[in-house]
This record gives sequence, C-alpha cells and structure tokens, in this order.
Amino acid sequence: MKLGDNNPVTDPGPRTKERRREPRFEVSIEVEVSAFDHFGKPFREVTRTIEVSEWGCSFRLAAQLDVDALAALDLTGDQPYCLHDTQPVMFQVNYSKLDSGTWMIGASKMQAERLWDIETMGSLPKT
Repeated sequence: MKLGDNNPVTDPGPRTKERRREPRFEVSIEVEVSAFDHFGKPFREVTRTIEVSEWGCSFRLAAQLDVDALAALDLTGDQPYCLHDTQPVMFQVNYSKLDSGTWMIGASKMQAERLWDIETMGSLPKT
C-alpha cells in the first residue's frame, strides 16, 4: 500500500483542526513562564497566551526553550476565563520556533490541575 491510499497506519492524512483531540480557543491570558532556557539559565517571563485548550497552550517568549523542556506556567492576577487560587502548573514544550524575533512555543500540560475554565470559553473563536 502506498502513502496516500488512505491507510490509517501509513497515511496520517492532512493535519486539520478537526483531527485535534480537544477544542482550542483564541484567548489572551497573561501568564508567567518559569523555566531553564536553551543555555540552561533559569528565567521568568510574563507573556500572553495565543490559544489555549484543556491540555495545552501556545505563547511567545523572548527566551528560547528547547523541545521537551519543562516550564511552569502561573496566572498573573484575576483574569476572565481563569480559575482562581491556582498554583503554577508544569507544561512540556512540544514545539519552539523562532518567528519575527520571538519564540513561538506550543506546550502540553503535564498535570491534571487546571489554570483556565474551558467551559466558559464556548463563545470564543476556535482555532
């Protein structure tokens, strides 16, 4: 069987948002990211999410993070769509790409604790 014959084992098909396991929402939430950068130096940087889902998010950083690096994300203050009284939550970097002078980061949550309330995001644009 050749690639492209719609064999689910050999042909993953096009990557589309319909293939995602969970909905992602375009929402800007201020977070503080704490991690070790590409050079092993610890840093903290406040940034805003670009999109979020129950188990992941994307954001931009000035600091470079390597794929598979761990980063703690913490909410900064009282914000819409966020849960209150949360502790920092660990994320693992899935992708890190230099884009227009900053690093575009995509990360998956490594803990069951929640930072944002996905149920209240139903009316927001999905990506």
